[in-house]
Amino acid sequence: MTSGQELSNKIIEVVCVPAENSGTEWWIGLNTHNGFWDTSCGSQKIAETCANRARDELATIIDKLLPMNTYQDLAKQTAVYPDIGRNLIYTILGLVGESGELAEKMKKAIRDNGGNVDTETMVKELGDVLWYVAMIASELGLTLQEVAQKNVDKLRDRRKRNVLHGSGDNR
Repeated sequence: MTSGQELSNKIIEVVCVPAENSGTEWWIGLNTHNGFWDTSCGSQKIAETCANRARDELATIIDKLLPMNTYQDLAKQTAVYPDIGRNLIYTILGLVGESGELAEKMKKAIRDNGGNVDTETMVKELGDVLWYVAMIASELGLTLQEVAQKNVDKLRDRRKRNVLHGSGDNR
């Protein structure tokens, strides 16, 4: 299944066009970066209705997304630490600290609550981890989207070569 983020990266426009050599057949299509996808919808009215609904649905999906780079920009606005933009070590130490807090919450859930976690508490700690990941990327002059894409590319390559399992950076 294609995620909303993947769709927003691929779809240029939703179009409604008459079928070639037909006076009654209409098509709805998605003009994408990878080509054109279309399907028959019958009459012009049905095709236009389908195209309008597809446009609305796509807009809703995209509006619900918080793109990674937008998150990173918003996170940077809340950054308060020495030498912002030249302090990689600070952000890495912050990530280690927040990751430790996340692990500590899990440990206490195991000890005190049979392993049942308080999701809201975990979300807060995970958000702090994400903030530091965004700041590390910023300190390195990278966007979160670049980091995510490189990671996905690496994992797809490993899957293709059947080396997802195992250890080592250069599998």
